This record gives sequence, structure tokens and C-alpha cells, in this order.
Amino acid sequence: MKDKPLPISIVGAGWAGLTAAVQLCKAGIPVNVFEAGTTAGGRARDVQLKRLSLDNGQHLFIGAYTHILDTLTTVGIDVDAAFDRQPLSLQLLDKNHHRYNLSATQLPAPLHLLSGLFTNNGFSIKHRYQIARLSLQFFHNPNSIAPQRTVQDWLGQHGQDIELIKTLWEPICLATLNTSIKKSSARIFLRVLKDTFLYKKEHSDLLFPTKTLSKLFVEPCVDYINKNGGKVYFNKRVTGLAIDNRKIKGLRFEDKGIKTDEVILAIPPNHCHTLTKPHTEVRELANNLAQFKYEPITTVYLQYPREIQLEQPMLGLLGTTSQWIFDRRACHQPGLMAVVMSSSGHHMDLEREQLADLVKKEISNQFPHWPPAKSAMVIREKRATFCCDTHVEALRPEAQTQLHGLWLAGDYTDTGYPATLEGAVKSGHDCAKLLTGLYQ
Repeated sequence: MKDKPLPISIVGAGWAGLTAAVQLCKAGIPVNVFEAGTTAGGRARDVQLKRLSLDNGQHLFIGAYTHILDTLTTVGIDVDAAFDRQPLSLQLLDKNHHRYNLSATQLPAPLHLLSGLFTNNGFSIKHRYQIARLSLQFFHNPNSIAPQRTVQDWLGQHGQDIELIKTLWEPICLATLNTSIKKSSARIFLRVLKDTFLYKKEHSDLLFPTKTLSKLFVEPCVDYINKNGGKVYFNKRVTGLAIDNRKIKGLRFEDKGIKTDEVILAIPPNHCHTLTKPHTEVRELANNLAQFKYEPITTVYLQYPREIQLEQPMLGLLGTTSQWIFDRRACHQPGLMAVVMSSSGHHMDLEREQLADLVKKEISNQFPHWPPAKSAMVIREKRATFCCDTHVEALRPEAQTQLHGLWLAGDYTDTGYPATLEGAVKSGHDCAKLLTGLYQ
């Protein structure tokens, strides 16, 4: 093993930084993780609202999230117990109470999806044919699509009419890319569809956590790091990089500095830009980081009596401001519903109370037999994800930078995927793998 006396320094204890630290500790490489805040998890952690421990935004996991599942196994989590795993069944309800259902059968992939189209799923014969026609594109290389082609253009090119796009593909695109189909990248969207539907049937399974995000992933990762040769520090804001002769030499904090010769910046691109822009050695990187745009995600939690529940754990809502509703019963929070609105829109212009009232009204119209919600809590992440538009792939950096000893991890790096938790974890895993190779 190459002699590296100093621990690797990881800036940021979000899902990317924690994963990198876990993988390095697993390989016997010491790490120090420096988190500016008081808790780990970044934008996917627990928050306390009205004496409830809630995710700071509702997330959906799928069977294709293999890097998350592998990391959970590494830190000692029983993944079978950690999720309520169900075969694909995407149900959508329009304002006229007509239901659509995209479900899978027991056949192997990709036949599990195609055969599901022949069930009584609410789609017309014409639209079933259009879905089947598009599924043939799953066999194509996403890089064969022109970089500037949007999801909307790509769907139209392959025979999807406006009604089907509004009913099925737009909700899926918003849920996965958190970006309007009018500007989102068709390349990235196809990669998501391929990984979800093409390779293994279980990749399209829906995984509903039985714990909040901190209990599920964040806290077990922190515990593993602290017990396996690493250390996670809180309230340690990195204010600068010490660089000499195109090499990392240390980190600067508000009160002091430390020596280190390997640094992983596992922080959002805007914060990474702040640390890199003073250094001419990484000027191109800093310039690209400054060009990232962002999209919000809003979650409205509605508390109903504990006996209130959906027929299934999640339901898409069509023609309303509310886009998806999740039943938190699997997370041992009966009666609690999480209503999600992805990307930007008129809902971002509303005050929290106005938005809560609007969502309560929409849910009441869809479920008139439900009693009124007892309380409402609104969580807005204004920079929840990077904007997954047709320009972003040209901006996304690789894990290894041109500066010796400086590495990057985060969902915005060149993973090929949108800004998901799986993308963040994959980036941390890949970055750690590259670093581990230097020590062997």
C-alpha cells in the first residue's frame, strides 16, 4: 500500500460524502469528514416539525438504486427490512377520478413492462401501442440522441401524442429529472428508463422506506465511519483550499487550517465554486460550476386521522398543482400524507399557508370521503437539484480534477444520471474507488 500518512479529507457529509467515506473506511483508508452544519445528510435528512421527525423532502427509491442498497448492506442494514418493496405499479388519478396504471407482470425484463400494457390499466389501445413503441427505444444508446434534444421533442419524435405525454411521460419526467420536459435532457431521461425497465425486473420495483432518511442511511453511515478508522466532524466549515505547485496541501477553516494531501469536495456545485474560484489552476472547473442552474422541490405534509390511508403507498395526481401523494404508513407514520410538487411553477409564488390551503383543497376534491387534514407542514428546497436541461452534461465534471489531490463527489458530477440520491451515492462510490486504487 502506498504510504499516505494523512487521512483523506472529505468536505460535506451529504449522501455523496458519506458514501465516499464508508467505501474508503471499508478499504482500510482513514478519513476525516468535515460538515459545516450540525447534522449530516445534506438535502436528504430528518427535520423536526411540530414534534414530528420528517424527511426534509419525500423521496422514492427503486430497485435500480443498487449503489444505495450496496452501501446500506456495507454499514450493516438489512435492506429487506429497510424497505417495503413492491412490484412496479404507477397509478395516476385525474380530476375526473379516472385511473391509469403502469404496472409490471412476473415476466422477465423488459417483457414485464410490455405484458403489463395488456392489462386493464386505463390507457386506450392507441396509447398502449404508443408506450410499447417508445419502449423499443430502451435498447438504444442514450448517446445516440443529439445532446440538445429535449424530452418533449424526443417523445414527439417517437409517436407519443400530447394526451399521453401529459398523462404519463410528463409526470415521470418531473419525478425523475425534476425539470420540465420542455427543457430536460432526453439523453438522461433515456438512461433512467433503460436502467429502470430494461435489464432486470426487480430494478423497476418501488421501495418505500420503513424509516426516515436519517435513520435509514445517514446515521448508520456516520456510525460506520466513526467505528472504522474515520471521524465525522460537525460545525466545521471549510473556507478555503491550500494549494501549492498544483497540489492540494491543506484545508482552511474559520479558526485554523490543517494539512492534507487528498481532498474530496462533496458539496453542491455552488459551494464548490466558492472554494475553487480563487485558484487559477481550476479556473475552467470553477467557471463550469458557476453555470449550474437549480430546481426546487416542495413537499406538503398533511396529517389526517391515523386510519386514513391510500389504497397503495403512492398515487400520481393529474391536472392539479399537487403532483404525487405518498402514504407515510410504511414509515410508521399512519395518517400522514406527503404531497410533492417537483420543479418550478406557480406554487413557488404562493405563501406557505396559501399553498397548504390549495393542496388541502385538491386532496379533498380527490378524496371527498376523507375528513379535513388536522395540520399541514410545508417544506421547500429551493435548490433541491441541479436543472437537468440539455446544457448540463457539458458542465458536469469528472471525479478527478486537474489539480493533484483534489476530487469531486456529488450528484452533479458526470454520473450520467439526474440529481437523485442514487446519483449522489454512485458518485461517492466511484470517487472512493479511484482513490482506493492509489493506495494499493
